[in-house]
Amino acid sequence: MLSKEERSINLYRPEELYQYLNEHLKHPEALVLLKAQSVESQVLFEEYLEGKEFSCIVIRKENGQPFALPPTEIIKYNTLFDYRSKYLPGTSRKITPIDTGRATLMQIREDCLNLFEVIKANVYARIDGFITKKMRYTSTTPTPPQG
Repeated sequence: MLSKEERSINLYRPEELYQYLNEHLKHPEALVLLKAQSVESQVLFEEYLEGKEFSCIVIRKENGQPFALPPTEIIKYNTLFDYRSKYLPGTSRKITPIDTGRATLMQIREDCLNLFEVIKANVYARIDGFITKKMRYTSTTPTPPQG
C-alpha cells in the first residue's frame, strides 16, 4: 500500500492535470481524487465540445429591446483551453462574425436574444456557445464581459 505522500501530487496548471490524467487513467482500475487547494474551494470539469466556439454580446437598446451583436469565433492555439489561453494576447484568435453560413449566424443571434430574455438580463450579457459537427447549437452559461 502506498503512503499518503506517494499517493498525493500537487498540480498547479491545467496542462499538468491533463497530462497526469491521460497517463494515470490508462489503467481501468485507476481512481483519482481531486481536491481544490489555496484559492479555489471546488474543482469543475466540463464536457468537451468539439466545434466552433463563439461569444455573442447582447445589449438592451434604449427602447428596451435586446439586440445581439454578430457572434465572434474564438480560435484556440493550444489543445488545452483555459482562461489564460482564451484572454491573454497571442494565445487565441477572434474573428467577427463567426465563419458560418448566414442562416446559422442568424440562428445564433436569435437564440442568444431568447436566452438573454429567459435569464432576465438587464443591460448586457456575453453568451458563449459552440456549433458542433452536427450543426447543433449549444449555449453555455451567460458570462459578464471581461474588463
